[in-house]
Parts: sequence; structure tokens; C-alpha cells
Amino acid sequence: MQKTYRASATAVASAILVVALYIVLWLLRRQGIMTTYWGMILDLALITTTSAIGLSLIYGFTGQFSLGHAAFYGIGAYVAAYVTKAYGATTLNFALGLLAGAAAAALVAFLIGLPILRLRSDYLGIATLGFGVIVKVFMDNSDKLSKLLGGSMGM
Repeated sequence: MQKTYRASATAVASAILVVALYIVLWLLRRQGIMTTYWGMILDLALITTTSAIGLSLIYGFTGQFSLGHAAFYGIGAYVAAYVTKAYGATTLNFALGLLAGAAAAALVAFLIGLPILRLRSDYLGIATLGFGVIVKVFMDNSDKLSKLLGGSMGM
């Protein structure tokens, strides 16, 4: 019980730190202090950190082995990018896109998690790996989705 509490508290603290760093980064860019190059490097670092926090929650909090983490990450990213692009790239629409992406990834994770989380050990890892492959193949081979979102090449 104590170990689980520490793992979740660490993950929440890490997530708050990432959000605070993003706000500082946004303010530095807005004031013209930070160059575009360094802003892009730090953006990519914060995106990778966010993904690592998600993995930390899966492995540390639940103790389960998941290989399909990137599929949920990609679904959320594509939905967030599409919403931001469709409604204009303002700060408010970015926040709306971020919430929409998180909600879409959570919904898909819930629907996929209902049958998959009954599995244990290696079978859970194999099932999540299969889901990740299914999402990639779907993104690559869906003509309408490839035109709309760019397929696996991104927007």
C-alpha cells in the first residue's frame, strides 16, 4: 500500500512539474527570450517526459506490463492536433485540443481495457502489443484517415 502511494504521488508531482515547465517555456517564448530552436528542443523533451510519466504510472502504479502505450499516446496526439488545427491554433483552442486528445485516449483505453485487463503476465503484454500494431496498420492503410491526418507520417 505504501509503495503504491509513493509511486502515484511521484507521478502526480512529475506531471505538475512538466506543466509548470511548459508554462515557463511558453512565457519565455512569448517574451522573445528563447529562440525557436531551443523552444522546439524543449517541447520535444517535455512531450517525451509526459510519455515517460504515463509509462511510470502503468509500470509503477499498477505493476502491469504494457507494450501498447504508444498507440494511446498517438490517438491522443492525433485528436489534439486535429482539434487544434480545425479550430485555429490559439492558446484556448490548444487547451481544448489537449483535453479532447486526453478524453479520446482515455475513452479508447477504457474500451480496450475492459477485455484486455482480464489477462495477466505475458498475455497482457502481447495483447497490448497487438493493439499498438492494429492502430499503426489502421493509420497507415486507412485512405480517408491518411488524407485527413497524414497517416503515420503525421500532420
